[in-house]
Amino acid sequence: METDPRLNAVLTGLRDSDPRVRNLDLASYLLAPMQRLTRYPLLIKQIASHTQGDSEEAKMMDRARRLAEDVLERINETIRDREGYEILENVSKNLWIGNGRLDLTQPTRCMGPRKLLKEGLVTKGGSSGVRSRTKGGRKLWGCLCSDIFVVTDEERRVLYRLVSFLFSFFLFY
Repeated sequence: METDPRLNAVLTGLRDSDPRVRNLDLASYLLAPMQRLTRYPLLIKQIASHTQGDSEEAKMMDRARRLAEDVLERINETIRDREGYEILENVSKNLWIGNGRLDLTQPTRCMGPRKLLKEGLVTKGGSSGVRSRTKGGRKLWGCLCSDIFVVTDEERRVLYRLVSFLFSFFLFY
């Protein structure tokens, strides 16, 4: 919708003129299934509150609630993994070590698929309360993965420091 004005015009026209759309935009329809999934454990818990304590129905409702929570947790984990993969893919486009590109989306040597754990602005040295700038006034970006920690410039285009392998750190610590 942001890159194609024609699509935006068509969707806006549908929203405003077709009564079946109920004046909702596309995002409302994309979010509805996920919102429904998050409500299932709550709904089942509410139903379970109206069943007798040790009855077979109560046990079945408890099992249904646990299954719904497990499904929801797996979906959330899959979404987090996919979002992390996309961030690593985007960062990898610009990172070079020597003559080769550093591809953060490749599986690790001994831990399987690499997972993004945390990413954001980092502080060089210092103590608590230090601004997120280096001594020279340059902002840095950190990417903590399941096996490595990468520090780049703020735009994620140039490696600030070579990759630190976490596995070797823990072996020698």
